[in-house]
Amino acid sequence: MKTLDDRDIDGALLAVLYGQLDQVELQVRGEPGVGWDERVHRVRTGLKASRATLRLLRDGVGTRAWREANAALRDAGRAFSDLRDWDVILLVARELSRQRRLAPALHEFEQTALECQRRSLDHIQSSDAVERALSLIGTARNRVGLEEVRGGWDGAWHGVHRAYTLGRRAWTDGGSAPDVDHLHELRKRSKDLRAQFQLFRAFAPRWPARPEAQLEPLVDRLGDERDLDLFGLAVRRAALPELGRVGPVLEYVDATRRRMLCEVKSLVTKLYGEDPRTFVERTRSDFEGTLADRGWFVRRFAVMTAVTALATAAVLCLAGQAAPAGQTP
Repeated sequence: MKTLDDRDIDGALLAVLYGQLDQVELQVRGEPGVGWDERVHRVRTGLKASRATLRLLRDGVGTRAWREANAALRDAGRAFSDLRDWDVILLVARELSRQRRLAPALHEFEQTALECQRRSLDHIQSSDAVERALSLIGTARNRVGLEEVRGGWDGAWHGVHRAYTLGRRAWTDGGSAPDVDHLHELRKRSKDLRAQFQLFRAFAPRWPARPEAQLEPLVDRLGDERDLDLFGLAVRRAALPELGRVGPVLEYVDATRRRMLCEVKSLVTKLYGEDPRTFVERTRSDFEGTLADRGWFVRRFAVMTAVTALATAAVLCLAGQAAPAGQTP
């Protein structure tokens, strides 16, 4: 079955990556009226999306170039990770404080968290974090730009295969009770898959992208669970004078996380229950079937249109995407 030309997809993915990096650089530099909490959220969201796209280009640019570019983007995000964690911890604390029985115990902790958040922000502003992040993003862009991309559609779907395989492995290697590291890896690879399927759907708007519908609740639940885990760790490490008062808070957090993990187990079983090759072959067949009735010119036009749409969507997404509220049920 003939699908989009390999040259089209290589050029399209590269154009999408460059557009994503442009938007991240814009957020790193800062925009008028955008506070640091939202700014950091946009930077990290944009970097994760660009790394998901980069994974689709791994075969095309070569493993060495991919590793160097991926490491640069990873390190660019690390400069802002501590502040982002404290933003999330504060959001969870304020959400839980809406429950009358938990509010008194959280008041003192919130003041501690605010001070940690302030110190993290001071560190970013007083260091070369912004300049270093911009330099690393430039390094990633230049490293990919040095290569002649020749992955084609096979290379792009190999990227999907790797993300699915690593996500599935993170869950199965974790056993019946996956630890924090396995859950975090599962979440990262699931977010990669979600971003990749969103990108592919832009190439073929009529593609139903059934795995994407399964990924959405899984990523959300894993994100909520991780937020609660970060919050619980911060409370335990805070060494509050009256630590006993937060006992009910920690009990609530642990019970909620256990319930979330039961939901995650059900979602993971549905999504990652297939052999990776079977999953990719079936998903690719569905995707290509959506394109089968399109002529060469229409398919080529679809790629170019998708690149423009994705670049625009990146701006709108980063501008309108609110930071997670740390909500718990």
